Amino acid sequence: KDLILKINKNKKIFIANGVGIPNIFYANINKQDYTPQNGYFLYIGRISKEKNIDLLLECFRDSKFHLNIIGGKIDTKCSNIKCLDYIDNQNLPNIIQNHIALILPSISETWGLVVDETLLCGVGVITSSNVGSGSELIKPYKSGIIFENNNLAKLKLALETMNENYLYFHQN
Repeated sequence: KDLILKINKNKKIFIANGVGIPNIFYANINKQDYTPQNGYFLYIGRISKEKNIDLLLECFRDSKFHLNIIGGKIDTKCSNIKCLDYIDNQNLPNIIQNHIALILPSISETWGLVVDETLLCGVGVITSSNVGSGSELIKPYKSGIIFENNNLAKLKLALETMNENYLYFHQN
């Protein structure tokens, strides 16, 4: 905003504080349909180093919780971690609503659009402190938990807290 004002002071500026999520994708979302499976968490995204998948897998290894992954295959022998097949975008909101929360443990994430999409479904989010949308969408609205980046103990605590209080985050 400051840069635009310096360039041309006569222009009107509209700050939308959002992104262009297709209306078709979320047209039929009913937040009242939120029926998560107890102890089931979700990751949606690329399988890459900056997404901190290793921390996520370590967190769920020998855990009482379950993790479903959408976005790629991971070779894991853990029975509580599953990679889901391709999900059509029209079905994604229903899949999201079947989980306690989305987890985005990224080492570096400028924004994280999947956070917006998940919140539109009425589902809480757990992100690392390096996910940009955390300070804009999670913290002020109390719609999830932000854990210290790359801290396994804090991520485990976030899972416990979210599992016990998911309806609170859903309402926010």
